[in-house]
Amino acid sequence: MRKLLFLIITALFFTACGGNSSSKPAVDYAGKLTAKIKKGAMANEKVTELAEKKGFYSNFPSSVGVKSQQVEVVFQEFAITNYELKDTGDEPSQKGQIMVKFILFGDKGAKAADPIKVGEYAPFKPDFNSNETPKVNLTVGDIQVITFEDSKETKSLSQQNPRTGSVKIESVTDGVVKGTIDLKELESSISGNFTATLKK
Repeated sequence: MRKLLFLIITALFFTACGGNSSSKPAVDYAGKLTAKIKKGAMANEKVTELAEKKGFYSNFPSSVGVKSQQVEVVFQEFAITNYELKDTGDEPSQKGQIMVKFILFGDKGAKAADPIKVGEYAPFKPDFNSNETPKVNLTVGDIQVITFEDSKETKSLSQQNPRTGSVKIESVTDGVVKGTIDLKELESSISGNFTATLKK
């Protein structure tokens, strides 16, 4: 009996201490994004740090022009800010305010009312020199970094330029999306974690 009690106590101890030492630490989605933007060969790199205070997203049907045709797709527009936000269109208007704004193109056949699909969204690549139709669904459109110092300034990681990396949607629960960004375009990049709530 004493031996059995000892084994039970030992098992509980290892469980409480996290007996599986190989498990990965949980990702913190509290929201911190780092943008390093450089536009033009003579431009200096500008590093922007955003500690998230608010994040919203909204879904709406639209279309993307591909090879002289319009592909219908659900736009999933995200806005992550370091200030209080009422709508995804509330862009910076005061000194020190920062917004990271981006669009994901939804899954094929998805409706605006459908939850965002969990998974990895690669950059949308409109290859005008290829005969193949580029993939639209589950890709990333433009990403904008909007700041306000003396006036509003917008920098973009444009879908017209070669981009690498992805946006990953890790979870969607009751309209709350958690994910990560790791995208590069030429000499510019944006990376970090975010949390966004569905704007109703």
